[in-house]
Amino acid sequence: MKVYAAVPAGSVDAWRESPKKLPSAQTIGPHYHDVEEWLTVVSGEIMFFTLAGEPFRVDVGRSLHIPRGEVHHVKVGSQGAEYRMFVPITEPMSVNVLTGKEVIALRQNLEFPNYEDGRAENGLQFFESTLSDQLLFCRADGKCDNKEEFIAPFCAETIDNRDRSSSGSIKVLKKSENGLVISTVVQVGKADQAKWYMNVRYLEKEEGKLRCRFWVNYEQAVSS
Repeated sequence: MKVYAAVPAGSVDAWRESPKKLPSAQTIGPHYHDVEEWLTVVSGEIMFFTLAGEPFRVDVGRSLHIPRGEVHHVKVGSQGAEYRMFVPITEPMSVNVLTGKEVIALRQNLEFPNYEDGRAENGLQFFESTLSDQLLFCRADGKCDNKEEFIAPFCAETIDNRDRSSSGSIKVLKKSENGLVISTVVQVGKADQAKWYMNVRYLEKEEGKLRCRFWVNYEQAVSS
């Protein structure tokens, strides 16, 4: 998500525009939309939050862009809020509400970099719990590991700290009865040495929880 002074010229030409009104102090839990969205606040104030809790305040005259699939939650100001919404579809936009178990699994996925680098304790137990026994992990260099190969450094206590950090944001690319396909960006390295990697993961329902079964990384030219 990103806040703008106004919707950039030409960004929503021919998009469906509709007025919206939210009551004071309303909260809307973690959810996502199947299309991207622009909105401009007409009155009041709305706070949007990424899954990790990063706030984006949108007050009168300001605009917000929400990419397709980005998980977010909302808190409306004490005076309520009115806004204009722009979407690239003619039918009403769906709101895909996430279950408690789905939110827990997505937040765990944001913690992967901390455990990969060893900054969080009990990495072996964490990945034993969050990764499927059928895991296929494809690294950016093309090498693919199974679960046993992935967790081997945690067993041998030879963890490679590469200064990984999470973007704090997750997008749901696809949801089915069996699980979720998600994406998130991870930064590796600091300052001018940093690189960014898109992580695409398939979380499959196994024994009552979502575990990562497929995980592929590829390098991006810039952060997203």
